[in-house]
This record gives sequence, C-alpha cells and structure tokens, in this order.
Amino acid sequence: MRSYNDDLVMSLAIACWVRDTALTESEKDMAYKKAMLGGVFKSTTTMNTQIKGQKFYNETFEQKHEEEIKKTKEFLWIYKG
Repeated sequence: MRSYNDDLVMSLAIACWVRDTALTESEKDMAYKKAMLGGVFKSTTTMNTQIKGQKFYNETFEQKHEEEIKKTKEFLWIYKG
C-alpha cells in the first residue's frame, strides 16, 4: 500500500537499536568473562607447617591420611547419626 512505510521504519529502527545495544553488551560481557578466567590460576605449592620435634614430624601425609580413615571407620556409628 502506498504511504504505509511506518512498519518498515519501525522494524529498521528496532534492528539498529538491537545492533547497538545487544551486540555491544555481548562483546563487553565476553571481555569480562575472558578477563575473569584469565585471572584464575592454580597454585601447586605446598607448605609444611610442622616443626622439628613436633609429634608426627616424620610422618608423610599418606600415613596420616590412612590413620584418620581408620579412626573414621572405627567410629562410623557416630557419624551416621
């Protein structure tokens, strides 16, 4: 129909608005996510806090862990409630 172009103009205006806002926000959001993930890292260092002469000083972590597992199994009835 002649002189009925308002639908076309409105759809073009909405498309321009979406391009300016939604796509720009998406780019900013992606940049924020990349920056956050880039700042995350894993430290693999361990710190021995035992002092010479302290009880269990020469034991390894695995030995201590096995001992605690045995204690947990011995008193399992307490943990189950």
